[in-house]
Amino acid sequence: MVKFFFITLAIFSLMQPSYSGTITGTFLFKKSPPDAAVVYIRDINAPSNVAEIDQKGIQFTKKFDVSSTGTDVIFTNSDPVKHNLFANSYKTNTKFDVGLISPNKVVEIPVQWPEDTLIRIGCKIHRNMRIYIANIKSKNYTIVDFVRKSRWRSKNGFKSYGEIKKAHKADKYDFNILDVPDATKSVTIMLPHTDLIEVELELSKEKEVTISRRGKQLGTLKLVLNK
Repeated sequence: MVKFFFITLAIFSLMQPSYSGTITGTFLFKKSPPDAAVVYIRDINAPSNVAEIDQKGIQFTKKFDVSSTGTDVIFTNSDPVKHNLFANSYKTNTKFDVGLISPNKVVEIPVQWPEDTLIRIGCKIHRNMRIYIANIKSKNYTIVDFVRKSRWRSKNGFKSYGEIKKAHKADKYDFNILDVPDATKSVTIMLPHTDLIEVELELSKEKEVTISRRGKQLGTLKLVLNK
């Protein structure tokens, strides 16, 4: 019995994936960035992600979250006023309108848009409210929040991003993904209004990719896998 136990334990340990890597990355934006991004390692065997978002102060408590097919995104209304959540994504063929949500009520929206895509959810009553929900299957991911620049109109009538024009520096956002499986060969990046980015990884070799929107470069992403 003891021998059988040790043999079983040895076989089980061999079946377990090894985690010893770290992905380190940096987003650099010279133009106003999107709201946020998710950087993740695809894993079809990962447990489902469930997004839970509150509404407070006429805002969502998050700018970006992740969920998975077969789950519901859970929205709570902690505001003293009603909200009306909706989405209309032509790219993912996702459209819904949940109607009025009274204070202290909860609604659940099923994740039915395709995997490795995202949708924007807003409020029809309060137009400044928006959140992006990505449908991914991953247990190794990180969400990177960005700071968008406020537009202003100069005296000559041209719109510009004052802080960037003034500083002439790129906005820098660092991130890490820990406990990366040894078998990892690539990492995926999803941002609003851009195509899905997938980067092939090589141990200790820095990779750089361009982040573009409608053919215009917004910035770059540098990342490296280390052990």
